[in-house]
This record gives sequence, structure tokens and C-alpha cells, in this order.
Amino acid sequence: MFRLESILEIVEGNLVDQAKKGEINSLLDDLDKKLGNGGKTKQVLEFMFNLYKEVINSVDDLIILYDSKGDIIKVNNVCKQFTGYTKDELKHLNLEQLIPADLNPDFKKGIIERFTEQSKINFPDQDYFLANLVKKEHEDSTTSSLFFEVNIKKIAEGLNDNGLYVLCGRDVTKRKKLELQLKQKNDQLKKLNEKLEQVSITDELTGLYNRRYFEQRFSQERKRISRTKGFFSVMMLDFDNFKPVNDQLGHKVGDYVLKKVSAVLEENLRNYTMICRWGGDEFAALLSRTSVDEAKQIGQRVVDSIQSIDLRFDELPIPDKRFKETYVLAKKYNLVYGPNLEFLKIGVSVGVGSTHNSDPLTIFDDVDSAMYAAKDAGRNRVVAYQLKN
Repeated sequence: MFRLESILEIVEGNLVDQAKKGEINSLLDDLDKKLGNGGKTKQVLEFMFNLYKEVINSVDDLIILYDSKGDIIKVNNVCKQFTGYTKDELKHLNLEQLIPADLNPDFKKGIIERFTEQSKINFPDQDYFLANLVKKEHEDSTTSSLFFEVNIKKIAEGLNDNGLYVLCGRDVTKRKKLELQLKQKNDQLKKLNEKLEQVSITDELTGLYNRRYFEQRFSQERKRISRTKGFFSVMMLDFDNFKPVNDQLGHKVGDYVLKKVSAVLEENLRNYTMICRWGGDEFAALLSRTSVDEAKQIGQRVVDSIQSIDLRFDELPIPDKRFKETYVLAKKYNLVYGPNLEFLKIGVSVGVGSTHNSDPLTIFDDVDSAMYAAKDAGRNRVVAYQLKN
């Protein structure tokens, strides 16, 4: 049996093996006699073959005819545009040679097996497969990946030893690049929305949650305990003597102190549900599944941690020309301490309360009362408000 390649070559007039050429011409003459075509069988074949060439060369899609070994038999004219190889060069190549050498070996093996249906390979990301099928060579010696929509079909068996396949590939590079650009824009938009969302729920100065978001989370927590019969605690905190710090030493110093103390609060409370800047120098914390006794212990740790902060007065953001007069004001209002009065005095009053066996709707008022009770009792301490049944 003759290979299809030989028959195609003689019809095209390209067969150089004279012995084989004679055998095929003899075969065609016998066929012509049997059909009674009066010597026109070869002409009909030439016409049909030329028609086939015109058809496949008139389309803009890549068309490759190959056998089950991946050896290329025929291609259309547009293949040179996509691969950089001439039609004659492609006829001496295997499909494997069109796949970039730097592709993952296992993935490359899967592509080759898919070409010839030697195994059932699942390609969940077809774009990746298509993008790396061909790399186009440019005049400046650079390459770029091309995207194709590929259809592979087995079209014949028995015409040669290996069977035949046709691969049709439509160049969708522009579309895929636009899709990639759109994905990148969507990713950027998503990140921007996430950033805006974060800004909308965050206090700009301290980086803690703001009051609006805290109240939303509080509402969710209240619904949770209503559904599960659970409980939680609330903590309110107010810095002691912050007003004279802000008024006498300046807002820059006040902001500096707020940020320093906020970092300590976050360090002590971050393992609990959330903490927010309630307003001014007041803060609130929501302590999920925490009893009032546990909340009081946590509050005492916060008080101790804030007391242990050593804010050196000479490191505060005070302009040099105002430092001396500011320090005089600090001593006047009893805002410094230490052997040489070198540290800024800061403290916090804390109120805590639990919703355990109580109505959570009034907890903020009750905890706020506990916080002011801590101030009245001498400041820098924790007072618990135990709600009654």
C-alpha cells in the first residue's frame, strides 16, 4: 500500500523517486481503465487536489495534516505566518518541534499525547495549552506566544500505516490579549475596591476600625447570641488627662500619643473580636464569648501595658522653638513624671460589662457608666458593670 504522501506528491508533480512514480502512474492507469474514464482519472485527481489546495489556502486558520506519530504531512499557506517555517520545512518536522522547549516536561508530554489521542488528558486551562503551542519568531529575533482555538479530528485510517489527523487552529491572540488586559483591569479594580472598603471601615489616624463598622459588627454579634444563646463582653476605654495633653502640648503630640496607645491596645486585644476608635480619645472593644470576669482581667492587662509605655518628652513631635515653653506647660499641668520629669504621663480608665444573662441593648450605656466610675475612683483602673437579670 502506498503512503498518502506519495500519492499527493505525484499529483502535485513533486515525486522524485522514479520507481515509485512509475508504480503509482501504473496504478492510476489501471484505475482509469477500470473506471472507463478515458485517461482522465489523473486529471480529475489533479483538479480535486488543486481545489482542495485552494480551499485550505483561502482560510486564515492554521491547518496541519499529520499522522499518529505527529509527523507533519501537509500544511496550508498561513502556517508560515504563524510558525515562521516554510511549507517544505514543516513537512520535515514533528508537531512536538512546534512546542516551546521551555514548557514543563509533563505538560508538554500531555500536549503531544493529546495530538494523537494516545491517552485521555484533561486540560482544565486550555488557554495555557494554546498559548504555548506556537511561538512566533520576529525579525528582531524575539518570540511571542500565540493563542489558538484548536480543533483536532481523526479523519482517516488505512491510507497509511499510522492514521491521519487534522489540526485546525484559529488565531485568537488579539482576543486573548484583550481578555488578559480586561482581567488585569478587573483585578486592579478589585484591589481598589478592597482598599476603599478598608478605608471605609478604618480610622485614619490609628488604623483601628471606626465606630460605624464597630456598630455593624456589634449588631451581628447581638444576633448571633440571640440565635445561639451565647454571650459577649464590651470594653470602653478613655485616656486619662488626654485633654490637657492635646490642648497644652498641641494636636501633633495628641495624635502621636493616640497612635502609640492604639498600638498597645491592638497588641493586647487583637486575639478578640475587634477594637475600634469610638471617638476622640475613647475606644471600644467587642470581646466575643468572654465573661465579665475575663473582660476585667483583659482590661487590667491593658491598663498595665499602657502604664508601662515610656514616652520620653524630648522625643515628642514638638518644634525646637516651642520645646521649652511646652515643657513648662507639661509640668504645670502635671503631665510628666520620672526622676527628672522626662516622661509623658499617660493612663487609661476602663469599663467592662457582659451580656451574659442580660439584655445587650443597654450594654454601651452601662459600660460607659462603669468607665466613668473608674475615673471617679482615681483613674487608671478597671471597673466592671455586672448586668442584672
